[in-house]
Amino acid sequence: MLLLFPRYAPFFMAGMVFYLLQTKQAAPWKLYLVLLASYGLSLRSSRAIMDDMVPFFKEPFSLPVVWTVVTGFFVAFLLIINRKLRLGYARLLTWAGALTYPIYLLHHNMGFVILQRLGGKVDKHLLLITLLAAVFLLAYGLHVLVERRYSTALGQKLQQLLAKA
Repeated sequence: MLLLFPRYAPFFMAGMVFYLLQTKQAAPWKLYLVLLASYGLSLRSSRAIMDDMVPFFKEPFSLPVVWTVVTGFFVAFLLIINRKLRLGYARLLTWAGALTYPIYLLHHNMGFVILQRLGGKVDKHLLLITLLAAVFLLAYGLHVLVERRYSTALGQKLQQLLAKA
């Protein structure tokens, strides 16, 4: 079960459903039902994740605050995909979007492990700011040095392999 990260699955499921809704790849009513299920499971998972985090951060979390944040993200994405919230083109958003996958790859390993090891020895606010800066810098490096450089070649190779299958 550790390989599949079931507590985080509802969040990934929601992201996939939002994509399918945005690109109109299935009947909307079916997707909204799946989205509703993923929302409920996300609330359930966020409570479990919150309970797991208390021993590491040595501070209690507020369930209403956690659920408000989760709900806020669901509402924001619903507004975006239904074109009620238009972000327009912004270089900063494009740049941030390009860094999401590298940040996803790095944040847990760097952030969580280092926070666990140094959290009690270093000012937690300074540590958080330093880790955020380090993750963003490393994510940018990964994006520029790996993703931009190799994505076209990897995409072409994947298309060749899929054509043979």
